[in-house]
Amino acid sequence: MADKPQRRFEDAPLGYKFKRIHEMFRARMNVDMNESDLTFSQMEILFYLEKHADHAINQQELCDAVQVSHPTMIGLINRMEEKDLVVRRTDPLNRRSRYIEMTQKSQEILRQTRERRHRNDRMLVKGFTDEETKELNRLLGMVYRNMQSEEFLQER
Repeated sequence: MADKPQRRFEDAPLGYKFKRIHEMFRARMNVDMNESDLTFSQMEILFYLEKHADHAINQQELCDAVQVSHPTMIGLINRMEEKDLVVRRTDPLNRRSRYIEMTQKSQEILRQTRERRHRNDRMLVKGFTDEETKELNRLLGMVYRNMQSEEFLQER
């Protein structure tokens, strides 16, 4: 029996392309993160904490930022705390609310991770001109905004 012919990636539906690209990139990042004993999600949390260091970050804000459920975030924070990457602080005005802060160790890991991240970004656009890279970013921004629209979210 003959093998089923493989569909060319270029001919696949857009959703499939985005899914495959995401899976491949996430796998690449997880390999890189293993060197620092981080997962992709933990790295996202650290970059978010660093970027928003100008204000206290609570667990709910982190859930929204990295798009995970509250129970998932609790597990992530627990594991990160065990690795001395973050500390929890209780909000003095609302004892049920916890703020998450980076540690010195996580700041050093982020510096190393940033170098890997820049290398991976360069590999993603290898062979692209600066103009093509700008255009790709512009188009991806449009796709992202389209996907955030009420029309897209409610379409069945």
